Amino acid sequence: MPPIPRKHHYVPQALLKSFSPRPGTDQVFVYDKKTEKRYKTAVVNAASERDFNSVRIGEQTVNYEILFQEADNRLAIAIQELSCRRSLLQVDEQVVDDLAALVATQLVRTKIMRTSPMELSNQLSDWLDAQGLDRSQVIDDAAARKIAFAKLFELDQIVKLLRKKNIVLLVSETGGLCISDNPVVMNNSFPYGRIGLDAPGIEIYFPVSPHISLALYCPSIHEILSEAINANHPRPAPKEEFSYRLNNSLELGEPLVIDDRYCMALNELQVLQSSRFLYSSNEDFGFASAVTGRSHKAREVRSLYSIGNSPVPPAPGLPNGDWLVLEQGHCHYCLSITWLNPESVYIEFQTTELAKLDQITDSQPFESATLYRNGRGVRGMGDVVIVNTMIGPEKAFRVEHSDHALNELLRQTGENPIA
Repeated sequence: MPPIPRKHHYVPQALLKSFSPRPGTDQVFVYDKKTEKRYKTAVVNAASERDFNSVRIGEQTVNYEILFQEADNRLAIAIQELSCRRSLLQVDEQVVDDLAALVATQLVRTKIMRTSPMELSNQLSDWLDAQGLDRSQVIDDAAARKIAFAKLFELDQIVKLLRKKNIVLLVSETGGLCISDNPVVMNNSFPYGRIGLDAPGIEIYFPVSPHISLALYCPSIHEILSEAINANHPRPAPKEEFSYRLNNSLELGEPLVIDDRYCMALNELQVLQSSRFLYSSNEDFGFASAVTGRSHKAREVRSLYSIGNSPVPPAPGLPNGDWLVLEQGHCHYCLSITWLNPESVYIEFQTTELAKLDQITDSQPFESATLYRNGRGVRGMGDVVIVNTMIGPEKAFRVEHSDHALNELLRQTGENPIA
């Protein structure tokens, strides 16, 4: 029987080898954001930790590093295919079909996935202390390991979410891409966009070589681009040539060539969303130093989420004023609000965007409605509809729950959380 491995990788060696300076060298350049040191190391020593994928269950220690071996082998095949073909249209269908599972596997195995529950637990305890309340039980390393192990049994759910995305192959002709100890990163370009696998407008990026990155886009991005490009649609046409090329790739499955500026944007996501280490085929990490110089918090990241004073995440990209954001599946809508009823327990409002509202209400019911004021989330409601109402002689609209029992509960509490 072969010995049980003790050196466990949270980034597969096959992926790290793809970022070697020269094929076959099995080395990679490393940048430590915390110490600002850069060095070259063997792939076998990078992105690894002794007994990282082990968990104590009862009286037994379970080493589950071996569970990743099959996925790592499949990833190696996928990287080779993608690097050689540089087009999803020419890659073996079985490999393309496997990409969502490979991305999902990488998502659940990282260092930041391990430290995030501990960090959020500490933040919650500190908040309870500040409120004069009893501290909650803090999640320690042993508990975090159990949480990480349990995530393996949720892989099918993550894969289902990823399969709903549109996959595009991004190609950098100059080979300027890097990865980190958290190589699957996310972005949302919408001003009210949130980060999450099921978030409308989400963009997910997974570089697999200095020249190639997978991009998984929310279907709403293609829908909005298609409408904007359609001369008969009222949505304003895109000004950037990139939008037309992206829409073409989303529609036809062709690779999308990205320039150095786009590469740098993806690399910055790697800096901001990694725990501590970056990996590259060259030793120039000046971009990383610049990012951590602007944001000292990026030097060591224990969680990509934080516990704030408001249960609704902020949307700093939204203009000042009141805005209502509605979500249904991957579809999302944003309405400018001209007036809010300060005495209503619902979200009761008026808007001048009546034609847009009329079109939006065809998609009812909505999974959520979020009210933003000057970029700050002030109210959130789930499972809602919009109904017509009257404020004196004037027509208005009300966001209420689809469940009448919840509406009755709101009326009984008689509180307006926005006032």
